[in-house]
Amino acid sequence: GEEAEKPMGMMAVAPDEKPKKERPKWVKPRKSVMVSENIRDIISENFDEVSEAFLALDMNGDGRVSLRELRAGMAMMDWTSGLTEAEIKSIMSVSDTDGDGYINLAEFLRAFGPHAASREEVKGGLHTLSRSADGMRPAYLGVRMQNMLLNSIDEVSTFTNILFVDLQHNLLTNLTPLGRLRHMVTLDASHNKLTRVLDFLGCDNLKTASLRYNKIAEIHDVSPHRSLQSLDLTGNQIAHVQGLSRNMALTRLVLDHNEIVQISGLANLPIRYLSLRHNRLSAVNGHALLGPNSVYIQGLQKALEESFDEIEDAYFALDANMDGKVSRKELRAGLSEALNGIGVRPGASAILGEGEDAPPADEEGFRAWFETKLDELMHTLDREGTGFVSSKEFLSVFRRPEQVEGGGGA
Repeated sequence: GEEAEKPMGMMAVAPDEKPKKERPKWVKPRKSVMVSENIRDIISENFDEVSEAFLALDMNGDGRVSLRELRAGMAMMDWTSGLTEAEIKSIMSVSDTDGDGYINLAEFLRAFGPHAASREEVKGGLHTLSRSADGMRPAYLGVRMQNMLLNSIDEVSTFTNILFVDLQHNLLTNLTPLGRLRHMVTLDASHNKLTRVLDFLGCDNLKTASLRYNKIAEIHDVSPHRSLQSLDLTGNQIAHVQGLSRNMALTRLVLDHNEIVQISGLANLPIRYLSLRHNRLSAVNGHALLGPNSVYIQGLQKALEESFDEIEDAYFALDANMDGKVSRKELRAGLSEALNGIGVRPGASAILGEGEDAPPADEEGFRAWFETKLDELMHTLDREGTGFVSSKEFLSVFRRPEQVEGGGGA
């Protein structure tokens, strides 16, 4: 996930640890971390359980793995891994936490299988060195612990002033310990096994949360997170959306790829961006999706009908580079030209909206309104989420009504 912007005035303190220099963004991750991930990949490809890999490496059956056994075993599992002697020794050193020169089963599971985060692992994930809020102590602003097979993060909570937490691609089922991180501003716990949304209290400063691709089936009361501005729940199993009605700071909500059939409680929220791709509804209480009967769509349709004999011709015209799909840029250019053709401009744009939905009369406001509406239109048309609009998607919204034959007349 992307790192959040660093807020001023709040810093994180790493307790009782000597600070290390911040690693520049262009520096690659430590070699030992990369090697550990490589070994986890090799184990997962060869064994159903991590304990089975340990038994295979323990060639003499004494219940522990020596450096020699580790070297030989890794070569047999995957001779293409290319691990050097120094790298093998590094893994041995990291895994052998009791320093007896061997790796026992518990140490092996902790290093390469599902396990609780250790203090050493948390320390290894600290980044962005700065100062504490009072300016008196060195501090770290964030911790990044991805792809580590973590099933518990109690140790993370001991670093009580961390601001940015990245726990993507682990095995977490709850985030309760994060309640002690009272200064946390950004959280990314995507690709875990979570079943609840932000199931912790005490983080009054949390502004951005991403819980993509977990196992969440329901949104419970999220109101304790009163500063929450952005929530991404893409790729879960949510059918009904509730529990957000009191999150009055929420401006961005992403619910793509769920099982949503009903949404309520959003009408009074200041949401500026709402994404609902690949769900099973056509309207949201308080936030109607763009459909053929909306004033905006009807206005665009009128502009296109004035310019083209057939709506199909409009699509071909929008596809300026003739690649069989329409990009946002092409859609913007084509619709702008069509609207200009029927005299739509700031102050003369009632065809696109009335009352509270009317476009602003000033040029700058109208331009911002048009860009926002264009984003909504792209989200409505781009049902497959490709970033482009196909002919089928376009014609599902824009289609000339069938003329009634023999409708009677004078």
